[in-house]
Amino acid sequence: MYAREQEGAEYLGKYTSGNLRRSVDIVLQGANPYNLAHLFRDGNYIKGEPLAIMQNAVGIVPNVKTMKYGTRQSMLAMYERMTQHLLDRGKNVYLFRHSTEDLIICQEIKRRFPNDERVVLLEEEYDCIAIHDVLVQFEFLVASRYHSIVHAYKNGIPVVALGWATKYRELLGRFGQGEYVFDVRDSAHIEANMIAKLDAMIENRDVEAAKIDDTLREIHRESIFTEAFAL
Repeated sequence: MYAREQEGAEYLGKYTSGNLRRSVDIVLQGANPYNLAHLFRDGNYIKGEPLAIMQNAVGIVPNVKTMKYGTRQSMLAMYERMTQHLLDRGKNVYLFRHSTEDLIICQEIKRRFPNDERVVLLEEEYDCIAIHDVLVQFEFLVASRYHSIVHAYKNGIPVVALGWATKYRELLGRFGQGEYVFDVRDSAHIEANMIAKLDAMIENRDVEAAKIDDTLREIHRESIFTEAFAL
């Protein structure tokens, strides 16, 4: 039995221990590239041309669930401020969803930059294969969807995260990225520190990406697949 977070392991530990292990999200544990022939019958999946992302691009992946921890307008104002700062730093900004329900938030952010071609709204819903081809083109993400962060890390892409649950803190901590996670329930802390963290990520992006790659290699050496096949 595998628990993804330490908190979960502690709860499960009340009922079992000998068969309980900690393990990161399974998406992070596959070291080898996917092979479409192993996933689909011939002709059942046609991979299109990858979307071409502009240079110096940052992706923003909001999460509509964060809106319940503050007013909708205050959260949108925060995204507007972050987007404007990224533009001021010479970045192109892409707004895209990692879950169907988040499209409306992306649209509302874009409406605050209606005539700025540097703010690009991606309205298509990408599958896990297509999203890989998009993610690898970004310098980093500002993300609130947990699995958008997981997929970014799987591709060596750093993230400034906006979350609320234990899973965000533990994931970023595992990759040495704990300073880049914000709790959306603490709007004052975000307001006071977010811009500085965006600047820190811009300046240290390559260093943070190297930390992520190092951690991925460690995870692959200790993956549940390695353990299972050794039995």
